[in-house]
Amino acid sequence: MVVAFIALGIALSGTAFADQTVTIAKKITGKKIKKGTIRSKHIKKNAVRSKHVKNGSLRAKDFKKGELKKGSKGNTGATGATGATGATGAIGATGATGATGTTGATGATGAAGPTASSAVDRDQSVAQGASFTTYTDLNSVNSESSDNQITTTFPSRIVATASVKATSTNGSGNSGIAMCKLQISDGTGPNNGLTDISEDSGIYMPASTNGYYMNLSMTGAAEKAAGTYNVVVKCRWAGSSPPLSVLGANLTVVAVGSS
Repeated sequence: MVVAFIALGIALSGTAFADQTVTIAKKITGKKIKKGTIRSKHIKKNAVRSKHVKNGSLRAKDFKKGELKKGSKGNTGATGATGATGATGAIGATGATGATGTTGATGATGAAGPTASSAVDRDQSVAQGASFTTYTDLNSVNSESSDNQITTTFPSRIVATASVKATSTNGSGNSGIAMCKLQISDGTGPNNGLTDISEDSGIYMPASTNGYYMNLSMTGAAEKAAGTYNVVVKCRWAGSSPPLSVLGANLTVVAVGSS
């Protein structure tokens, strides 16, 4: 600041007073100069040089824009510590259902399971009583009088179907019910261990003259081990003074391999 004042004195008084100004300047200290009384216009151009400025006393704002060059880019700082995990967000809405995929190719057809079958018929009028009696079977009571029992070499489900033609015979005026059912043997003989494989099938026969007839149908099934089996159709008459005969029947039996 003292140097600035000396420069001011020289600028104002000229060289004639230089010595005198310097003498005065030596006697004037910063404490004797009122703050704000010396302006930049009072300082001679280039009177203040680098040596007159205290190191570290200037800031970036003391320089004109663009005078300070941008320094080189510093090294990348160390990676900061990982922040705490944020709270789980709310579950979003369910998305739209995607389009149905194309239907896959049809798989190859599996091999056919083992089968066996047998069929018989009988066309003969046989009067029926109050108890079930055999009208036809696979073994011998059939039109051929031959053994047509069904034989399997594999565990199977044996399914039988039959149709029976029944007629009233005596014209007595009595009505009643014609009833038939299916049975199967146990595999130890044609008539051994016969058990029912169908419900009793019945049909009402009204009072009538000779020749009135109706058909009964029935179906039954049983799971059996490998073996030979007889299937039987049995019929009876339920009513007073039984006027019933069976005129004919068809019996078909099929065995299909089971697991």
